[in-house]
Parts: sequence; structure tokens; C-alpha cells
Amino acid sequence: MNLYARRNSLPSVEKSPINQRFLRFWKKNRCVFLFPQSDDISRDLPQGIGFGKRELYILAKGYFFAKAVLLKERKMKEIKQFATQFRRAIDLALEAGEFDNDSIYRRFPRACCGDTSDVLAQYLLDKGIKTDYVCGTYWGKTDGNGQSHAWLLVDKHIIIDITGDQFSGKSTFLNYDKSVYVGEGDDFHRLFEVEDRDVHEHRGLSALGGFCGPRLWDLYRKILKYI
Repeated sequence: MNLYARRNSLPSVEKSPINQRFLRFWKKNRCVFLFPQSDDISRDLPQGIGFGKRELYILAKGYFFAKAVLLKERKMKEIKQFATQFRRAIDLALEAGEFDNDSIYRRFPRACCGDTSDVLAQYLLDKGIKTDYVCGTYWGKTDGNGQSHAWLLVDKHIIIDITGDQFSGKSTFLNYDKSVYVGEGDDFHRLFEVEDRDVHEHRGLSALGGFCGPRLWDLYRKILKYI
């Protein structure tokens, strides 16, 4: 089949009735598929190829599936870049002594998953990326106490975790040593039980009140100096 895609502008050739049926459909996506330029489509198609509603549906479905996969890959790559950039800035700020007066964050990444998820969520929000805050609990400790861990979630399935390496050297947690993880759920994150109440949309640091908000804004500004 002679099939062409024109981007950014519509072709000047006369369309066949077949094309006219789908012109508005493709124009919305700035892409027009030029089917054989004849009313007698059987004459222009290779032998053995039918051309009907089912073929058009399969073509459109395949196009949008491929487009969705490409957009997902681009988004994950962008998020990974931002997350890596932010984690690197935290490490640099830590080395420079920016957190020496913070009793919690000076121990980064240990026990800093919640605060880090908060400030990272603000950074991504500044980049136009909305996230959900997730706090899961591991209940397999021998002492019966739970071990919590927090991370971010994009589009309900993409995990963003930049403090997972606090569990390195701990066999219970698979010796997890990834300082930056962006992707689907893995064996490590599946260790933590997450219920619906443990997930909520992050609306930025301004939505956090009391002592928490001002402290996190201070950490955030310090981190931004190293980006």
C-alpha cells in the first residue's frame, strides 16, 4: 500500500473519498495518511490486501499505540533526567555542609525518604509534572514493627524514588542500592504494603503547613543552589 505521512502541513494533492472520511480525524494530530488516490481502491492495492473499516481501525489503533508508547518513553526519560539532576544537587549540598544544622537531613539518604519526596515533588511540579505521594510499609521485620518508605508516583504507575540506596547492605530489602529509580514497580517497592489511604496527590510545599512547610522550603532552596 502506498502510505505517506505529512507533518506540520496538509498535502496539496487532491484527496480521494477515502481520505476525506478521515481528514478531520488525522488533522487533529497534524498528520494525514494518504491512501491510494482513486475511488477504485482495489486497483491500487497490492493483491491480497483488503481495504475496509477493519483495516482502517487497525491502522489507526496501531498508530496511536505507537504514539502512546513513544510519549511514555519520552516522559520517563525526562523524569529520570530531572530526578537524577535533583539527587545530584542534594549530594552536592550535603557535601557542602548545607544540612549540618538539620538533625534529620544531615543523615541523608537515611530516614529522609519522606522529606526528599516532598521537595522532589515541588521540583517536578515546577517543571509541570504532577505526582502522587506514596508511603508504603514493610511488615516482615522480626520485631513486629513496620518499616516505612516513601516515594513519588506519576500517572499512577511510574515510580520515582531517589532515596532507595539507604537500604543498601540490608538483605531484607534486597540490598537495594539504586540512588535514582524511575520505572514500573520492581521487587524492592513491592516489599512495601500500600493501601489507598497511603497515596495522595502532592500539591506542593505551599500546601504543607505548620513547622513542616517552612523547613522543607528552606531545604528546597538550598538544594536548588546546586542545580
